[in-house]
Amino acid sequence: MSTVTRLYNLLHTGNPGDVAYYQQCCTPGMTVLELGCGSGRIALALQKQGCQVTGLDNDSDMLAEFTKTMQGAIPSAQSHLADMRSFVLDRQFDRIIIPFNGLLCMLSLADVTRVLQTAAAHLTPEGELIFDVYHVPVDFENDGMEDEFYIDTAVLNDDGTQVEVYEKTLSNADPQRFDTSYIYVTNAHTALEKQIEHTIPQRCLYLHQIEQCLTQAGLILTAMRSDFSFSASRDSISDDTGQIIVHARRATGSK
Repeated sequence: MSTVTRLYNLLHTGNPGDVAYYQQCCTPGMTVLELGCGSGRIALALQKQGCQVTGLDNDSDMLAEFTKTMQGAIPSAQSHLADMRSFVLDRQFDRIIIPFNGLLCMLSLADVTRVLQTAAAHLTPEGELIFDVYHVPVDFENDGMEDEFYIDTAVLNDDGTQVEVYEKTLSNADPQRFDTSYIYVTNAHTALEKQIEHTIPQRCLYLHQIEQCLTQAGLILTAMRSDFSFSASRDSISDDTGQIIVHARRATGSK
């Protein structure tokens, strides 16, 4: 595993309730494709409850971790190194999921639509696409501030080596971009201090843009929730909502 991959996994452990939510959406026996599967955090939980999981990611290090995570899982999981905008698999799935803001790594609406179109083509006629993304109010704009601030300390190695993590948002000409840079510092404040900086480019999606992209991709919005509970709905989405969860199905007649 690369150092950056290991550091990413230390910090990014998902949103409270997301694993249980996807488990409820993907019942035993279903075929599930996870786009942006990473190291298999959600896939393993689905596999353990009897789903037939396939993981897809464009990062070879992450996919190697996915394979390690899924070792011994029954039934065995498949994995594919591919771009979620343009992958072609020879099967369709009961559920396709894009957890933990994976769709925000698409840096244009055209790319978002391509992902959704490609996913739609791989859904069974009764299949469902489910994804979650940060909720961003329509008046959001990246204000260009690049202040760096401390966010966490984690143990990096079995020997107890610690890493301090700092975060900053990078300015961009596109007001919907919110590229985030993470600075990992090991052996802080000593002569052996090392710093690794890893930037994740992201672009927020407004609610109306999500609906627009779904329509263009031949999908119908069936549910939108303001948190990881089945009682939440679009009506409960407000400026204080942190995460939104979207469900969609293929439009009648789409292929």
